[in-house]
Amino acid sequence: MTRLIYDSFIDLNATRNDVPDARHIAHALGIHEQYIVHLHNATAKEINDHLNNLKRYNRENLRGLDRLLFVYVASHGCADQ
Repeated sequence: MTRLIYDSFIDLNATRNDVPDARHIAHALGIHEQYIVHLHNATAKEINDHLNNLKRYNRENLRGLDRLLFVYVASHGCADQ
């Protein structure tokens, strides 16, 4: 069995550009800034909660309308569950 040493992981400086790049892609797809959500260092529970709230909002307010969910994930961390 392989044992991982999490303390040896380092930050990836290149990921600094991921948020602006993903935002640029969203804008190019026609997604307005007010609909862009940035979750930074979110736990699995926080992500789940946000997606469940989004699902509920869509069900209650956008029934019958076309929708696009664009999810961009940049991660090099370990699962928190």
